[in-house]
Amino acid sequence: MVKPLSTPFGHPLPPVHDNDDNDTSHAITAHVPGWETLSKIASGDPETFAKLKAIYPRFGVFFATRNLSNAIVRKVGLPEDYIALLFVSRETLADCKAYATSPRRGDHRLTAQDLTFKVLDIYGVRLYGIFVPATKIFGIIGFWQHPGIGISTRLADFLLPHVDTLQELLPIDPERVGDDDDYDHYIPKPTYLLDSPVHGQLRERIVSLLKRAPAPAPPATSISAPPPLSAGDPLPPKLTPGDVYLFPSGMAAIYRLQSYLSAANNNEYKSVAFGCLYHSTLDILEEFGGYELFGRGDESDLARLEKFLEEEESRNERKVQALYVEFPSNPVLVCSPLARLRALADKYEFVLVVDDTVGSFCNVDLLSVADVVVSSLTKSFSGYADVMAGSLVLNPLGPAYRKLRPLLRNSFHNELFVEDALVLERNSRDYLARSAILNRNAEAVVTFLQSKAENDTSAVSKVLYPTVSPTARDNYTPFMRAATPEFTPGYGCLFSVEFEQQEDMIAFYEALQVHMGPHLGAHLTLALPYNEVMFGRTGSDEKKARAESFGWSMLQIRVSVGLEDVDQLVETFAEAVRVADEVKSRRTDVVDGLDKIRIE
Repeated sequence: MVKPLSTPFGHPLPPVHDNDDNDTSHAITAHVPGWETLSKIASGDPETFAKLKAIYPRFGVFFATRNLSNAIVRKVGLPEDYIALLFVSRETLADCKAYATSPRRGDHRLTAQDLTFKVLDIYGVRLYGIFVPATKIFGIIGFWQHPGIGISTRLADFLLPHVDTLQELLPIDPERVGDDDDYDHYIPKPTYLLDSPVHGQLRERIVSLLKRAPAPAPPATSISAPPPLSAGDPLPPKLTPGDVYLFPSGMAAIYRLQSYLSAANNNEYKSVAFGCLYHSTLDILEEFGGYELFGRGDESDLARLEKFLEEEESRNERKVQALYVEFPSNPVLVCSPLARLRALADKYEFVLVVDDTVGSFCNVDLLSVADVVVSSLTKSFSGYADVMAGSLVLNPLGPAYRKLRPLLRNSFHNELFVEDALVLERNSRDYLARSAILNRNAEAVVTFLQSKAENDTSAVSKVLYPTVSPTARDNYTPFMRAATPEFTPGYGCLFSVEFEQQEDMIAFYEALQVHMGPHLGAHLTLALPYNEVMFGRTGSDEKKARAESFGWSMLQIRVSVGLEDVDQLVETFAEAVRVADEVKSRRTDVVDGLDKIRIE
């Protein structure tokens, strides 16, 4: 029998075990059940948000960061309705100003005079703050949400008791922010955050995971593992902890890479988004250089991409600086043909950036194709939904390494707070053990749902996961790591299930006794009508139609399985499918009855 959830609305996920001493003050997701709640959450309804006890930190200035913001606003004598966006990097002042004053903000566009800039020292930490009245927050909040470089909740908690030590440095004229001619001596230099021994531990752990159990037979590419050496041959470069860069979020890794590349190329090059990419990634690519989207990420898009690259080169127009692809993609689990993208990267000399967050580097070995591997460590690497972090790994065998290594060495500064690094290190100790359970649970639920999708009487119409998609499986399998006694690779924790009609999907969603909300890779299962939230409820008809043309159906529920008992999990999904099937059956009975009346 399926047990109803007891987690109250808006509360964080409970710990795995009832006796866990779990501090939920830094939880990054909350249980938000109910179909009608979705539009309120998506539109930022104040009453609904007021009920939340936790939220993804990038979504806004809430809880710990809001407490620090309020305290600083009072300390520096600004009106009490002001909100502070706080960062540890100096260039964020100019980047945030450019974002807020861009014509892309539409009706929410701000002027420089709407913004107040301050540089503050609190207890040895230098902060760069952008202050705006709450009524104008929509013109600037995207810079907090998408780049993911705002201060963490733990850093906010650390600084809050020391606000009385705050020292405000030079007053800053908003008009001069972003003026390259005097930026270096006008804006005080940053102190950044301590790069501690635990940061080194994390880099070493990531390197060991990337090196363990390489894929037995990856596609042959220009950067595949070299053949056995002959006497006198030089040793090939090896991946080291110095090739791993840690960031305060997965989006921060993408944001920093894209901004570094754009600056190095004088903002004259564009990028390519291949396949379904996370919406914040697309926003960043749009802000920094622009991008071309090939949203399906399939063979037809590959042909279109090649034609596009040929035409760009023949016209001698703006070059492509990087191609970004997720493997598999979130939420439709497309596995793009990476080896063929590698060949195009070699031919047209762009950086191939692969986001392996969904596949996760315990399962897939991408160093035979990627110049750069980016990951949201917030997800399954951490696994307990209580810390944010990201990583960027440079591939020393990639042709872009000679350009990227000095670029990162000269540009990168640590923005990951040591207390966040400590939690991440502790959480990730059982990464392989947890990933084995996530792989098993996802495949078991997908197998059940696929059996329903193959039954014409079921409301389930499609399941999106590499094991049940021949093309995705064929593109994914060559990159799977070798099985070892310690760990057998799988296909990850994420899948989507699609229904015939919206009423079927709603019935399933309302009946499904798992936690509801954003995030993936957590210790407990999470479900969300991701596409409906992103495009159906708040997006324009044009964006919705474009999303559906890429296979991002509004009838899909995204699911990230957790560590629950596999049999209980399958039973939970079976009960929700039974409810959806009943809805379809009643609809079918009505249609059959009408047809019978017409015949008679």
